[in-house]
Amino acid sequence: GVDLQSGLYIYEYAYFLEQLPYGMNDRGRSCLVIGLGAGLVPAWYGARGVRTDVVDIDPHVVRVAREHFGFRPTGDVVLADARYYLAQPGRRYDYVILDVFTGDTTPSHLLSREALSLVRSRLEDGGLLAVNLAGTFGSRSFMTASVVRTFEQVFESVDVYPLFSPEEPEAFGNLVLVARKGPPLAFDPSKVSGFPVHTLARPVVERFLGRPYRLPPGTRAMVLTDDRNPIDVADNWLKERVRAEILRATDWDILL
Repeated sequence: GVDLQSGLYIYEYAYFLEQLPYGMNDRGRSCLVIGLGAGLVPAWYGARGVRTDVVDIDPHVVRVAREHFGFRPTGDVVLADARYYLAQPGRRYDYVILDVFTGDTTPSHLLSREALSLVRSRLEDGGLLAVNLAGTFGSRSFMTASVVRTFEQVFESVDVYPLFSPEEPEAFGNLVLVARKGPPLAFDPSKVSGFPVHTLARPVVERFLGRPYRLPPGTRAMVLTDDRNPIDVADNWLKERVRAEILRATDWDILL
């Protein structure tokens, strides 16, 4: 998802993870990125003068980010499962960015009320959490709405930013949840207007960045807990659609 010539992501969600929290508070000085990928998100925060720690479970991801994408950490790089890392005593952050993807979904053990409480304990007062998810609205929104409901159990402020039009029937795709340990902050587009965006990502970023979506009143949802978290089963149809979209949109040479 990286254009090696420009060094920019072609995937739109990365810009949401970078610019939404920063556009709400551009004075943060510490960040934790969970899920390294190519390393561009932690590098972006580091370039803003934000000390950025990284947690990733796969040493091969760290090696590829360093050798092929020029990743140079501005903080610690920890090889660990995110849930295990969050449960340990450690520093607190102004920003936490959670972008962990198994190929078709975010691991369910990171989306429970207990897991989010661990994230909250690692945020400074007023700190922001941004999470990249695959989700949907409309008639099949139960599990997406349940994730939102669970966030609302833990954080004072939760906003949902879809990267697609939620009014379209059966629409699905990436969405970024931004939660705050404290009262809500308005997104200020002027704080991020000067940052470059890849031409392939620009249409979606310009259309949807900073436009929160509110689930209709009465939307059916449950609170996800470690004891009761059916998201992997109930949203299996969504995972299949995500896999199909990846196969459709990705060059076979990359997949193989």
